[in-house]
Parts: sequence; C-alpha cells; structure tokens
Amino acid sequence: MAKLLDDDNMQRFLLSGMLVFADKVITAEDSKQIKEWIMMTKVGQLFEEEKIQYGKEIEKNVTQNVTRRKELEFTEKMLCAGLSVKEVSEMMTVLTLEDVREIAGKMRHNSNTANG
Repeated sequence: MAKLLDDDNMQRFLLSGMLVFADKVITAEDSKQIKEWIMMTKVGQLFEEEKIQYGKEIEKNVTQNVTRRKELEFTEKMLCAGLSVKEVSEMMTVLTLEDVREIAGKMRHNSNTANG
C-alpha cells in the first residue's frame, strides 16, 4: 500500500511506522524487505519492481512449458490406453482439443507406417 504513495517522505514515514508497530508481529524477512524498501531510491524501487515482475513472467513461462511437456506425455499414454480425443482434451489444462487431435493423428500415422 505504501508503495502506491507518490510522496516519498510520506511513503518512508508510513513504512517506518509500520515497521515499528509490527516489529513483533511480522517475520524477520518481511521486516528486512521493509527496511530495504525504505532505503531505496525511487529508481531503485522501480528497478526492484521490474525484477520482481520479470521473475514472475519467467516463472509463468517455465511452468507453462513444463506443464505442456508433461501433458504431451500423458496425452500419448491416455490415447494408447483407449481414451477418446475429447476425453483426453477435457483433462488437459494447456493442450487444446486441436493439440490432442494432432497428437492422435501423428500416433495413427506412426502406427500405420510401422505396420505398413
């Protein structure tokens, strides 16, 4: 909340007050972050916010990539087990119905090529 204030002096005052008031209530890590925020310049604060945002974006991308890779593996296993394309696609969170159809098509093609 204090980060939203435009007045730097008011921001520092509010954060300092929060720190003193909550000294016994908040964790040492939160206390450290508040102290660091108070000490930062405006440019430093912006840089820190950008770092946090960048980290969240990286985490989101990595999570989606890992989820997609795992869903590709599970899709093939479930299709081999006899589940329909629609049933499999309803269980997926990242893969679409079209993705599952494409995988099923490739599996049929590979099966026909191996048998032919």
